[in-house]
Amino acid sequence: MTQENKQIVRNFYEAANTRDSKALAELLDENIEIYQSEVLPWGGKYQGHQGFMSYAFKMLGMINSQAVIEQFIEAGDQVVAIGKTQGEVNSNSKKFEIRLAHVWTIKNEKLSRFEVYVDAPEMLRMLDE
Repeated sequence: MTQENKQIVRNFYEAANTRDSKALAELLDENIEIYQSEVLPWGGKYQGHQGFMSYAFKMLGMINSQAVIEQFIEAGDQVVAIGKTQGEVNSNSKKFEIRLAHVWTIKNEKLSRFEVYVDAPEMLRMLDE
């Protein structure tokens, strides 16, 4: 099952990096929970497909980014993705490359929880420049 979970998470990144909203919707549980520190302007708690879209629109309204995952750690119904987010701040064209860790929970072959961790002080610095 964990290999399948890892592949589900990989499929998410492929769909996200190509902005394939149909594929994303098929991967996400209808009640998915999303969490990112409220220190960031798009951070907070979101739920469901609409919540995921709200999170994504807020984030993409401020940065154009892509996740580059370097390592997956399997842990039962969770998969931790470690890598970096790289892209550009929309308001100042500042390019960034910031470390990230994503914690995914998979239930019934769907992504049911998404916890996003990035180097928040570094991201805030990039947003302010």
